[in-house]
Amino acid sequence: MKLKEIKFITTTDRVAIFLAGVGVGVGAAMLWTPNSGDETRRRIKKSAAEAADRVNGSAAEMMAQGKQKWEDLQERGSQTIGELKGKFKDKIDETAGATKMAADRVVDTSREVAHTAGKQMEEGGKRLQEA
Repeated sequence: MKLKEIKFITTTDRVAIFLAGVGVGVGAAMLWTPNSGDETRRRIKKSAAEAADRVNGSAAEMMAQGKQKWEDLQERGSQTIGELKGKFKDKIDETAGATKMAADRVVDTSREVAHTAGKQMEEGGKRLQEA
């Protein structure tokens, strides 16, 4: 069984479809109206004004939605950056701590080796004096 592709209609597509419908409606009104020319022009003007108001309202709504989505995106981006900064700081602190511990072990081992070497030299010196 094949899944069908779902195509979402964008807001721009909706506005274009709406405007096409307005054009068809105005054309049909002009062809089938039994009114006089003045009355028909007045009705067409009124319909066009109403359509323009709806388009302006839709445009304002789209702008508001776009602005809200932009603000939401900025907020999520800021939160994500803050979380990442915290994680990086934790990793850096963890790495710095592990590095300090490793350096301390190297220093301690070096001291032990130097102390052992010093004792062996001292013992070797005593044996040379006795011989």
